[in-house]
Amino acid sequence: MRTYDTKYERGREASRVNQNDPKLIRLPKQGVPCEWTGLSRAKMAQLVVPSKENEFSPPVRSVSLGPDKDSKGWTRLIYFDSLMQFLDSKIEKGGK
Repeated sequence: MRTYDTKYERGREASRVNQNDPKLIRLPKQGVPCEWTGLSRAKMAQLVVPSKENEFSPPVRSVSLGPDKDSKGWTRLIYFDSLMQFLDSKIEKGGK
């Protein structure tokens, strides 16, 4: 019988076992993949920011927080469950 040490498990399954999934995550820093999904910042931005590519209706829910409309310093927070549901749907369809 095999036993698994959850300390060494990787990816989403280990976090599901421990129920440590966050409610919201930030876009990763440029050049650093997301610690939860391995996606790049650019790919995650394509999924959450309204654009022509996604017909201004992003498939993953997010919220943008900032001081005011014209200033810098905005932070985009991604709903983790929405992101994982989107990725799961792609896995179920065979990645198409």
